[in-house]
Amino acid sequence: GGTVVSGSWDSTVRLWNINSGHSNYVTSVAFSPDGVTVVSGSSDYTIRIWDINSGSSKILEGHSDFVWSVAFSPDGVTVVSGSEDSTIRLWDINSGISKVLEGHSEEVTRVSFCPNGRTVISTDWNGIRKLWDVNSGLEITTLSDFHQQENQQITGILIDKDGWILRKGVRILWLPISLRGNIVSEHKLIIAIGNSQGR
Repeated sequence: GGTVVSGSWDSTVRLWNINSGHSNYVTSVAFSPDGVTVVSGSSDYTIRIWDINSGSSKILEGHSDFVWSVAFSPDGVTVVSGSEDSTIRLWDINSGISKVLEGHSEEVTRVSFCPNGRTVISTDWNGIRKLWDVNSGLEITTLSDFHQQENQQITGILIDKDGWILRKGVRILWLPISLRGNIVSEHKLIIAIGNSQGR
């Protein structure tokens, strides 16, 4: 039938209804900050908000193509989604109403909220990152050189298109072109920079 049973090391047995949910594969999932809700995005163009206790879900519709990435806001009342349709949506999970953020020219593959909850970061297929103001829905800035930096250990900082290092959305240091893309780490405003010659 439509039920799967699972057993776990935590001494629980669960019954899962496999007939409810997305109609195509799931591309992204994330827990709410309080751990009682899950959001999922799918190639069926929808987003679902799941109550983990009851297993019930609410459908959010609006994207016109695959949903590649979903994330909760720090307060758990808003979900951000990025799609193959090149848009980002901010969803009120209670009303299901969304605000559309437009500016990418390629599919949006990753989205997340900054810790303050007032800014969203998005990345498209070409590695272009943008910062967005959650309240207005307007783009704050476009960030560059992220394909070069993708495999480096960067924590808490970004570089905008003009070469400024941003920390929590604030410009803190300008880098000459020769040093861009070489950031290794940042801790308490101390920035370690290395280059391809090992210096």
